[in-house]
Amino acid sequence: MFNLKAILRFVKKDFVTGELNLLLVSLVISVAAVSTITLFSDRLQQALLLESSSLLAADLAISSDEPINEKEAFFQATRESGVLTSRTASFVTMMFFEEKTQLVSVKAVDEAYPLRGVLLSGNEPFGQAEEATLGPRPHEIWLESRLFPSLDVDIDDEVEIGSAVLTVSKVLVRQPDSFGVYGSAAPRVLINVADLDRTGVIQPGSRVNFRWLFAGDLKVIKEIQEDIALYLPESMRILTPKNSSDSLGEAISRGERILLLGSLLTVILCGIATSFAAKRYVDRHLGHIAILKTLGASPRFVKKIFLIQFSLFSVLVGLLGCAAGYGVQEIIFNSLSPIFDFALPQPGPKPIVVGFFMSFFCLFSFAFFPILALSNTQPMRVLRKNNELYRNDYRTYVLGAIGIFLLMALFSSDLSLTLVLFFGVSITAIFFFLIVLLMIRSTGRLSARAGSVWRLALSGIKKRVVQSSAQVLVFGLAIMMFLVLYILRTTLVEDWERNIPENAPNHFVINISNTEIDEVQKKLADFSVEPREFFPMIRGLITHLNEQSTTKDTNTSRSMNPEGTRIREARNLTWTSKLPVGNLIISGEWWPEDYDGPPLLSVEEEFAARNNLSVKDNVTVRVQGSFLDAEVSSIRSVDWDNFQPNFFLIFSPGSLDEFSSTYMTSFFLKQDQKLLLNSLLKDSPSLTVLELDKIIETIKLIIRYVVLAVESLLVLMFFAAVAVLVSSLYASMDDRLRQHSLIRALGASRQQIFGSLFLEFLVIGFLSGLTACIGAEIIVLILDVGIFEINHRPNFSVLLSVPLISSLLVSIMGMIFVRHIIFLPPSQVLNDH
Repeated sequence: MFNLKAILRFVKKDFVTGELNLLLVSLVISVAAVSTITLFSDRLQQALLLESSSLLAADLAISSDEPINEKEAFFQATRESGVLTSRTASFVTMMFFEEKTQLVSVKAVDEAYPLRGVLLSGNEPFGQAEEATLGPRPHEIWLESRLFPSLDVDIDDEVEIGSAVLTVSKVLVRQPDSFGVYGSAAPRVLINVADLDRTGVIQPGSRVNFRWLFAGDLKVIKEIQEDIALYLPESMRILTPKNSSDSLGEAISRGERILLLGSLLTVILCGIATSFAAKRYVDRHLGHIAILKTLGASPRFVKKIFLIQFSLFSVLVGLLGCAAGYGVQEIIFNSLSPIFDFALPQPGPKPIVVGFFMSFFCLFSFAFFPILALSNTQPMRVLRKNNELYRNDYRTYVLGAIGIFLLMALFSSDLSLTLVLFFGVSITAIFFFLIVLLMIRSTGRLSARAGSVWRLALSGIKKRVVQSSAQVLVFGLAIMMFLVLYILRTTLVEDWERNIPENAPNHFVINISNTEIDEVQKKLADFSVEPREFFPMIRGLITHLNEQSTTKDTNTSRSMNPEGTRIREARNLTWTSKLPVGNLIISGEWWPEDYDGPPLLSVEEEFAARNNLSVKDNVTVRVQGSFLDAEVSSIRSVDWDNFQPNFFLIFSPGSLDEFSSTYMTSFFLKQDQKLLLNSLLKDSPSLTVLELDKIIETIKLIIRYVVLAVESLLVLMFFAAVAVLVSSLYASMDDRLRQHSLIRALGASRQQIFGSLFLEFLVIGFLSGLTACIGAEIIVLILDVGIFEINHRPNFSVLLSVPLISSLLVSIMGMIFVRHIIFLPPSQVLNDH
């Protein structure tokens, strides 16, 4: 019979007697930790996207070389969504002031620009800047500071662009999307889009970049992007903060993944902590179940008691844990707010959902189903605590593992990372459990030769061989997950700093003719700027592969990154005697520096793989109307994130000498050296200078935020790991209490008990640290190679130090939580059990 009053009385008794205390504390800490870290990571991920959106002046953009008609089908989705929109047009042209002329990069904007980022203006060149709420009005123009001395122009003077006469009203200090347009390093000017037609400079065949910008809720923006992709014409391209720049996109992706990794590791850690607390709760309720059944309770009644109890308990834990998690992450962000120079967005609902459902998943997976099995067991078997009751325990842990995986999948949108992490941890755990089990069983010989205290410690470990192995495994997993995040943080930061050193090239000059090389070198030397290597460049198209025409290529994908390029696309070719920086030969051989033979070709590995190119293949390239045959001599890997000139196709020296070519170079330029660009473009207006300093600045900012976030995650993960240690210690408390009380009754002193407990934890801690180091290195190796795509370097300092640190940490914590065992009278403990 369903007796709700009796069930609630049973639930109340558990709360009053403290039976639920450990489970309550463990679950609340677990849910709070998961909520804190997932909320923290979610806000940081959104912040990274918003910060990177400033380089696009929007969350999403449509780019085209032709005017974009508002009546296009894809605009219907944007109108219905209510997102903010803006339009721009960018082009390079000549600007006139009196008798002087200057090549400038013009951007025409409307009143809504920019949707993301900050537009800064000033009232005098190189002076103070202030945030502008609106861009230039019709008939006005804003000029970059370096234009004022080069043209000798002042505020309120009138300049001419095409047929339009515009009044200089402000100094343009900074605009968000100041990269990626034609001739983007020509001095920048800003005009109102209403003056675009008045200039008359846009004619058929003119090189103009038209953009529609969109900004709004990130979820809505993602839906709009998917809708637009269905109707987007071939001539248009979707831009996002990730694909607008390969290097920036890679930095964002790495930042998001390491934050997600920290969250997933915490989910696993807290799931393990809850499993131990739940197991202890189940063990302590065996007697309750037996008494209920001897008093006539049916299996159905027992199930209802715990079903209602756990349901109420899960709701309470979910509310307390999520509230605590939200409060903690707010405290963290408030303390870190001076470091961030932008407003942090509020978190989405997913982290709260994950934290709330974690209490349900863990409680029902690890506690309810074992009790469900026990409810069908005869009372005498329960009272005797027959080992047969635990033969099916593995089903509980399998179910718990499935619950943890579902939690990870619920929070993560990165299935590959979730699978790698879950199965990597699971396989590592099973493997090390078996290894530790064998190691502990082999301690019998050591204990026979050891002193009395060591003999007590080792015999205690061996007596509880499965439990001790499980503790080593759990402590090891907790430490391992902390180490995984720590090592990855160190590895990624080192990789970022190696790719973006302090003097990384932040300006590229292209279209340098052969006769202008000496002049460009002289100009750079005048400003104490040292250029990198001058690379020749020429456009070419692969027409035949092994005498088979490539016109049959049917790959029609329009990828926006190097990996998606097709063979039937014209691209930049170069030739050099030395292997460029950041390139590595993975197949074939690089030609000698003094090579003077038939044309050879070196191909980038992704390009070669996608187009079925291999060493010894014969390739025909069309260059300036002529055809050139070359043999593939090598396949190269290329580091596309090193801010160096990189090429898909590199020819041997002399291969392209008969064709006219231009050159490109790169160099590092400080902010106070920007006038060099004026001098270069004034004397050689055909040059195109690409400024990447804003991208590099944003990437460094993202790195800074990610490092700060990971360091905060490490602190939070440390407390989650402590929760695992405490839960595991309490789970074995009853067994330790019985064993050491019996030893005390047989004549052992308190000092011997203290020493044996300390040494037992010391051994468990050392083995835990050792397994954690090896497991962390294996998982980091998999993540480095398979997920983050960086070179793995073993961290030997961790391998040497962590086992010692973990042995001391586990020993100290263990003694803090079990020290009362030493002082309890043996008779009291033995009578109770």
